Amino acid sequence: DSMVWFELLNEPNGQLTHANLLSILNPALAEVRATNPTRPVVIGGESFSNVRTLNNLPLPNDPYIVATFHYYDPFNFTHQGASFLGAGAPPVGRTFGSADDINEINNNVRLVQDFMTRTKVPVFYGEYGAYEGIPMAERVKFYKSTHDAYKSVNVNGCAWGYANTFNFRSNAVSGTWNQELLTAIGL
Repeated sequence: DSMVWFELLNEPNGQLTHANLLSILNPALAEVRATNPTRPVVIGGESFSNVRTLNNLPLPNDPYIVATFHYYDPFNFTHQGASFLGAGAPPVGRTFGSADDINEINNNVRLVQDFMTRTKVPVFYGEYGAYEGIPMAERVKFYKSTHDAYKSVNVNGCAWGYANTFNFRSNAVSGTWNQELLTAIGL
């Protein structure tokens, strides 16, 4: 059971909010529990599972729930120049690692710690990343800083994504990895 987890719904948003989230999750969880009574099930909150929504995430009554959040802050760094955002993409040129950036990470780590202390529910750092158009040295700073901050409170994460626009592989066909990014997250 520890090797495969289920996630019932990825990045709830729009009309799906904490006010009605359990009306979707509870029936889905019941179906999972019919055949997988102890397998971990991941749930995230409204606003695309933003870390700031974790504090008031409604939790199903289930001892095998794992809460998740996705982390792309500061957005104007992680998504700068992102072609899939079109004209809405933050402008290119922002660097990472200012005192404000580090304070934001530390404040969000405290939010996660507070949630875990209050609920006794484990947390999974379900997605994080920075757009491939950002210079590698800046991406490395972001990945290392966020990975290390959450690791310090025993929260593991998953970098998004391997071969897409937040690529961890420098060549998806050959399977070549961006070693600098792997090193940044301790691999």
